[in-house]
Amino acid sequence: MNAFEVLGLEARPALDPETVKEAHLRAMATHHPDAAGPNDHALLLNKARDLLGRDRTRLHHLIELTRGTPAAERGAIPPEIGDLFAPLADVLGKVRGHLESVAGAESAIEKAGLLSAGLELFESLREIQGRLAQLRGVQSERLRELDAAWVAGTQDIEGLERIALALAFLDRWSEQVDEQLYRLSETVV
Repeated sequence: MNAFEVLGLEARPALDPETVKEAHLRAMATHHPDAAGPNDHALLLNKARDLLGRDRTRLHHLIELTRGTPAAERGAIPPEIGDLFAPLADVLGKVRGHLESVAGAESAIEKAGLLSAGLELFESLREIQGRLAQLRGVQSERLRELDAAWVAGTQDIEGLERIALALAFLDRWSEQVDEQLYRLSETVV
């Protein structure tokens, strides 16, 4: 399946999420089960929207369409985001230890004694969350630059793969931070 063709969009690295949404809504107007009855095309349209709606999955799809083979799913942490790995791993380890301490606390006084450390860890996670957002912004800017070159006729597949790999790490790390922020927030409220 070519998700770009399914939604009638130009195959390119950068697409505004609103553009993908509008193309999906236009296509669904004629193929939605309420209008056309049960059909497989509506499922195909939804899959295309899901593929093109996120930078990482769109890049993987575009690379596969262009090269004929799937994009690399794994690799070393790209150097431009590698500096965040050690502090992230350190804070996540401390949060896990803290959550175990809170779970093992037998009294309210014991739990209250852990509150200050929990708040500090919460702030550390928020700091890392900000750094992740900043790094995502850098990757988005690189993606826009590659998109402009793509439209001008220069297809840098390796550059797209590097961005896709960086986004894969950033997405995974962001999910871990969000999960730990949520778990930690339950102990400091």
